[in-house]
Amino acid sequence: MSIANRVAIAGALVLLAGCNKTDTAPKQVVASVDGVEITQGELAFEMSQERDPRVQAEAEKNRNAYLERLVRRKLLLAEAKTLKIDQNPNFLLQMLRQREIALGEIMIDRWKRDVGTASDSEVAKYIAAHPEKFGDRKVIVVDRLNAPANNAFTPEEMTQMGHVEAVLDGLKSAGMTAQRDRMMVDTANAPATIRQQALAQPIGKAVVTTQGDRVYVTEVIEVRPAPIPESQWPDAARAMILNDGLTAFVEDRLKADRAKAKIVYSPGYAAPAPDKKK
Repeated sequence: MSIANRVAIAGALVLLAGCNKTDTAPKQVVASVDGVEITQGELAFEMSQERDPRVQAEAEKNRNAYLERLVRRKLLLAEAKTLKIDQNPNFLLQMLRQREIALGEIMIDRWKRDVGTASDSEVAKYIAAHPEKFGDRKVIVVDRLNAPANNAFTPEEMTQMGHVEAVLDGLKSAGMTAQRDRMMVDTANAPATIRQQALAQPIGKAVVTTQGDRVYVTEVIEVRPAPIPESQWPDAARAMILNDGLTAFVEDRLKADRAKAKIVYSPGYAAPAPDKKK
């Protein structure tokens, strides 16, 4: 589909969003801004979007603050319309993208019911099989450096320098630039490969790897014990099992949908290589 068509569709969706009203949402108007109504349903939805359960529990007490947030948003919307920002092609494409993401999230929430909830025996087996996610959970602090592979030093020379700091100083003295950051590897949720590599790496010793035209230097700075309280194990395990099951379920569904769909790539836009592990 061309960009022009996508923009046209997005524009229509924006108009529909402004015109359509759901029959199930409460119609009581709680405020209005220059005639633009804010309904009880819109306010309730705004309050429900808090991700932190503790904040969610206090949402009703702070109802007026959420309403003020909506009022401010309506004022910003009016300002944007005055400047005709709502007619900008990039805005319309962003609206289309957000609609697709929202529909995808709702679809995944529906699929959660198909995955189901783990039984007590499944939970017990999961906890026993993954101690690193519960009682033996650790947080590993990793100092990372990434630089062009074609630089003043070989990977062996970088390894001999011993530490990320020393490698960075060496690159700077040679007039080279590098990117440095710190990564927290949580053994409860890190991918197995990353978790195993981080746990196997000795503390305080740089490890150098090359990938394509980049060289990566990593150094484990600290390994912090961070066990989950035993009383929280069952709920945490159920959430992890659900996440694992949902990920596999979605991948299987998308794989089946891809097999049935007619997908055509324009010249120069090749399909990604299939995952050999699947």
